[in-house]
Amino acid sequence: MHRLLIMLMLALLLATTARADTAITLRSAARVDAGARLTIGDIATVSGDASVATLPISAETNQPGRITIPINTVRQALETAGIARSEVTIRGDRCIVIVREQGNDAPRPTPTPSSEPETTDTSERTLRDHVRAAIERSLGVSGDALRLGFDPSDAEQLGRATAGMTVDVHATGIGRRTPARITLYHPDGSIEVVRVRVEVQIRREVARLSRNLPRGASVGPSDVAVSHEWLAPDEPHIEPAVALGQRLRRALDTGDRLTDASVEPPIVIERGDIVMVHVVSGAVVLRQESRALESGRVGQRIRLEPLSGGRTFRAAIEGPGRAVVMTSTIALGERP
Repeated sequence: MHRLLIMLMLALLLATTARADTAITLRSAARVDAGARLTIGDIATVSGDASVATLPISAETNQPGRITIPINTVRQALETAGIARSEVTIRGDRCIVIVREQGNDAPRPTPTPSSEPETTDTSERTLRDHVRAAIERSLGVSGDALRLGFDPSDAEQLGRATAGMTVDVHATGIGRRTPARITLYHPDGSIEVVRVRVEVQIRREVARLSRNLPRGASVGPSDVAVSHEWLAPDEPHIEPAVALGQRLRRALDTGDRLTDASVEPPIVIERGDIVMVHVVSGAVVLRQESRALESGRVGQRIRLEPLSGGRTFRAAIEGPGRAVVMTSTIALGERP
């Protein structure tokens, strides 16, 4: 019986699948509000089966701070949902999640600064205060880490007190020069719209090269100089912790800033390598030596062919020289 089960597993491994591939690409960094449920869609982009983006990630987000979501946590979320690793390609090896402080006026923060108007109850607040609060909520950044610049021509409008009004700030496409629309709902029922532009900068921890490196070089601790810089919210960068272990997509010089576009995870299996493929079905594991027909990185699915001959198949890369195919348990006598 055991032999029959292994034969069925091997047949399933070599069979072509009718399911469309789903790809999960981990972001280098993401931001969520404290207390929010973390999902795959929060930390990665998903192509193929859109429902994968809604799967919950096991992570503690109750307190503001920084947490690292490794690729194994994503795999656990997929396995919990009954999705085999062989059906999903995962790119990247981790995502740094910034857990930002939750607002005091709601159990869950609003998705955008303009999703709900904000009611003011103090004569001390001005339009400028409301604009800053809206941008802080949107970016999850506050205090000394956020720098806002206002046009002098808007000074009079921004200095207006908002006592008794309901104020709704809508800031779209937050970048270095952010347009903001402020809607004022007066006590007498009248509505007023004010438009301003805000220069937004965030103090970031940035990774820059401390020496020249050629294309394909691996980034090590001695290659990275850490600096704190004022950047626009949409200005590309990656944090030093994310940069380590990555490989350069192109040659860079001393002082160059590292971004998602300039680095990528290293290739751990080259085309032609001999790979030990683990086919897992419940408590039964079959190991099959195969030859890689493609190069790949951890989490990617590549084509392989058994050394003993047979049809090609796909498996997810687990590490150098190792790949895995997860299958559902096959009942004895069941046809794959």
